Amino acid sequence: MKSLKFDLLPLVEQALTVRKALWERETTVRLFDGTADGSDEFFIDRLGPCVLMHVLVDEGSDLSNLRPGIEQAAQRLLSATQSKAVYLRVHAKQARESADRAAELLCGQACPEFCVEEQGMRYLVRPEQAVNAGVFVDTREVRKLLRTSCAGQQVLNLFCYTGLLGLAALCSGAEVVTQVDVSKSILQWAGENRALNEGSAHGTMRLICDDAVVFLEKESRRHERGKQGYHTVIIDPPSFGSGPKRSFSLQRNMPILLSGGMKVLEPGGRLFAMCNLRALSSADLYDMLQQAAASLGRRVQNWQTLESPAPDFRTPPTQASSMRGILAWLT
Repeated sequence: MKSLKFDLLPLVEQALTVRKALWERETTVRLFDGTADGSDEFFIDRLGPCVLMHVLVDEGSDLSNLRPGIEQAAQRLLSATQSKAVYLRVHAKQARESADRAAELLCGQACPEFCVEEQGMRYLVRPEQAVNAGVFVDTREVRKLLRTSCAGQQVLNLFCYTGLLGLAALCSGAEVVTQVDVSKSILQWAGENRALNEGSAHGTMRLICDDAVVFLEKESRRHERGKQGYHTVIIDPPSFGSGPKRSFSLQRNMPILLSGGMKVLEPGGRLFAMCNLRALSSADLYDMLQQAAASLGRRVQNWQTLESPAPDFRTPPTQASSMRGILAWLT
């Protein structure tokens, strides 16, 4: 059994100092980003009044030597950020699914559910129910972009999870946002987030439980029969997944998703393609998109890279499993 031992508290102190202006300003922020902050095993996020510590371990690793340091760091995080609770989640490094161990309350008062406000948008965070508590911190800037650029649009958000990217589009004035996910319970969460924003989101949100690839196939046929396409398509899949009909692999399915997304995208529309798979770079995604566009007779008019927020996500993409992607406009 591998025993892990190092002094976490000084690393956390340094990370808090580096990001002080950021975590005092933002409601969702990464406080500690693995390699860049001195430990490959640890990632720490602040989500409103709660801090969530993640530790990645090899199978059979012994955390007992790390336990005192983790608890000291948790107390410091609680006091420094004036949070209500600090939770710990332990993940297996090699596992495709990380939700194998429940969140543990390290200190403070339990916060099973609370509401976070971000750029005028409100959503539910549940640290004890989901591995990432229902929000991906690394797409914070993408939410801000969508929050100001979707007025009057038809928007499609695939793999919508708790619906935050689509909700940001709706809060910016989108006419209709279609949220697609294979999980009914997650879609219910997305619906609850929609209900929290009745006063600022006046468009229509459609919640559709379906496999993303299957949905695109059906939607493409509807589009060929004259149905209006989308002005914005968001593709942000997990690295791996499984549904009632098929398994999902990002590397295998991303070209199919890009092609399907383009088939339902209006001329001049934009496509967000994102992932958190270390083996794929933004350049790789762009190459996939160019190949898909060429096969459909479409052209990339303009594009830009998308990256995790630089102030808090400091580990280079080649060493990190955080968001990277592209935003492209297609004729």
